[in-house]
Amino acid sequence: MSREQWLDGALRYLRRGGGELRIDRLTRALGVTKGSFYHHFTNRAEFIDAILEHWDKTYNLSVAAELERAGDDPREKLRMLLRTIYENGLADYDLPVRAWALDNARVRRFLRRTDQWRMDVVRQQMEALGYIKEELELRTRLFVTFASLEVALYNPLPRTQLLREIDARLEMLIGQ
Repeated sequence: MSREQWLDGALRYLRRGGGELRIDRLTRALGVTKGSFYHHFTNRAEFIDAILEHWDKTYNLSVAAELERAGDDPREKLRMLLRTIYENGLADYDLPVRAWALDNARVRRFLRRTDQWRMDVVRQQMEALGYIKEELELRTRLFVTFASLEVALYNPLPRTQLLREIDARLEMLIGQ
């Protein structure tokens, strides 16, 4: 397995409810040896850091490039954000990573940084729409929470339905 296959496999394992990320359980689930693991990673801590960086790069930071293409209209940027999340399944691992963070301080610290970045991105757009103070913070939190957890909580909705309903969701979240 390549390093990236290990990282993707670990995320899929977490998503399926694999529980605590132990190397012996993961190698069994992936059908590989511990030797393959140690070929790519020195230890579990390095592996955890690599998983989190991979998740961040693949499922979070890819959003920044999409937002740049949306131009200057904050409403369009928020629409593009939801579209990118739904089309690419970017929220698929949010709930498993959050559950993992409950028992792992390293993951918890990383998740706080990720959440802060997400809040900042959305807050900028909400500010540009004219929201201030408490309403700005409330709409920002609602948008980030909704965008990252809707798919996990209401998984039976097909992605095509989510995409068709973007404008309705956006209307509810930004009220304009």
